[in-house]
Amino acid sequence: MHDFFITEWSEMVFIPLEVLNKMAAWLTSQQAENGSFPEISDHIYARYFQPITVDYNGTSHVWHVSTTAYVVIALSKAVRLTSDAKSRAVRGAISGAEYLSSKLRSITDSFQMALVAYALDKAGHVSKDEAFSLLQSMARRGRYVYWSPEEVPDLEIKIIDNKQFIPPHADYLTLGAAGIATSYALLLHLARGQFEISRPIAHWLVEYPTSGYLDKLLEAEALNAFSKRETNHQFYNMKITLSAPSASHWTKVIYINSTNFPNYHEIVVEASRLER
Repeated sequence: MHDFFITEWSEMVFIPLEVLNKMAAWLTSQQAENGSFPEISDHIYARYFQPITVDYNGTSHVWHVSTTAYVVIALSKAVRLTSDAKSRAVRGAISGAEYLSSKLRSITDSFQMALVAYALDKAGHVSKDEAFSLLQSMARRGRYVYWSPEEVPDLEIKIIDNKQFIPPHADYLTLGAAGIATSYALLLHLARGQFEISRPIAHWLVEYPTSGYLDKLLEAEALNAFSKRETNHQFYNMKITLSAPSASHWTKVIYINSTNFPNYHEIVVEASRLER
């Protein structure tokens, strides 16, 4: 039900309306009386999806914040629903948003706050401004801006033979959570017209790509939304000079512009050029 599939992929992936209605009906049938959407299995996608929230007193609570936020986002964006499914989705989103709002001031984790802030904004809840303010207070600021349970150091740039090399970044356990949280933060800033602060957020997502399929999906959606708002298109006119450490006297220059930007470019280094 995610709008990334409903809108961006609607011409390639068709989902019948009756299927969407059944999905909404099933989702809303899983909602608890307090408005939350508890996990229906003990199997959790990743540890940062655990239904545990630690408040500012250090007390752990079994609150279903992350799952509820995801469902509220889906229900709030499901604009193609009809009849009973649509009314159930509206009621489910409102009730779920109320549940999230009741936990808002107790959330200390930036991952959960990003999901909740985005969900409350999509649901149009009265506490969406407070959630956005709390999210901003949790941002980690340095060269770029991002949200993560732990600090992610800047990439190390090495100079070898007067050339810059960026080695692969360390595989931090919370990098997936940081990617998801920062993606939702970027989407929220764009939705609220905060474009200037969106730039360093987008740059962080580009520099620190994650490997999980859910992380990648959200990063692609967020960066796609950012690219539609970006007015600086100088990157469509680039001169790229390539060289290889194993062929010190070999260089290749290619030009990227608006006519060939999406094309596949293959660069071949002849074996005779390689140093032995």
